[in-house]
Amino acid sequence: MAKREIEIVEYDRIEGLNMFMNTVDYRTPHQHDELELIWNLDGVLHVGSMGEDYVLDPGSILLVNREVIHEFRGEEGGATFLCMQLDLTRFRSSRSSGQILFDAFLPDRYLSGEEMTAVRKDILSLFSAYLKEEPDSGIYCASMAGLILYRLLRAMPHHEETLQEAGERIQKSQRMQRLLDYVDRGYMHKIRLSDFAEKEGRSMGYLSHLIRDTLNQSFQEYVTSVRLNAACQMIHEERGKLLDICYACGFSDYRYFVSAFRQRFSMTPEEYRNSPQAGRDRKRNHRSLHSLEHIYSHRESLSLLESGAVSPDL
Repeated sequence: MAKREIEIVEYDRIEGLNMFMNTVDYRTPHQHDELELIWNLDGVLHVGSMGEDYVLDPGSILLVNREVIHEFRGEEGGATFLCMQLDLTRFRSSRSSGQILFDAFLPDRYLSGEEMTAVRKDILSLFSAYLKEEPDSGIYCASMAGLILYRLLRAMPHHEETLQEAGERIQKSQRMQRLLDYVDRGYMHKIRLSDFAEKEGRSMGYLSHLIRDTLNQSFQEYVTSVRLNAACQMIHEERGKLLDICYACGFSDYRYFVSAFRQRFSMTPEEYRNSPQAGRDRKRNHRSLHSLEHIYSHRESLSLLESGAVSPDL
């Protein structure tokens, strides 16, 4: 059975806070219970979320609300970003009954350049303390995370989620998760949205709109994307001939497979197999089904910070 793409965030340093650096070519659609702050450091990062394709240049920051399905895609050579995941229930006042949800997701549209630099400095200070794990660093990290959240809440539109909103969001999220699982289990074979619609007791029109609104692509486009990413993994893992890989990934026509691969990656499967990119991909780790990314260790991240490779002026 396919691994569910509900990411369970493990707090290996500070309870309620997780931070890491990642170089990503592709990360499959996933969701988690935490607010996510993504600061792109290098390359161009595409974040697909809620039917939008956010294009992040170096220095850009994006917020993703809890339990929102999103995916990452780096342009050629991948993109490197710093990620902060924050459990907002730890910052809720006693008078608050609902979750905080941001109504806008790009802070630089609401904060001045000086304010954005201050936020980035706070993130770097927090990340450094998070990685070093010195005595009493937990208190410092909690206070800095709260300060960053405070700066964002002061400047950006947000609201407290009602019970009705929560119910609707959870229902849609669970249905989309079932659809993602359905594709993960069946992309190797002929797969139809109509079969999933029948299982869900919903119309094709409703599901087509839900998929487009969530993933910013059609059902068939998403299936093709999953198949192509699976093909990339099989190619760089040297698992057979290209024709065999084509059929194993659910493509019934080799010419279409080559055409779709070229359209997506600007090279044929054979060119990819012999390219330096495939060699780099063999060294990448796979945190989830069909993903291609490198999660930096705490030691690697601290080395990059101390070398000055990450600047608040990005």
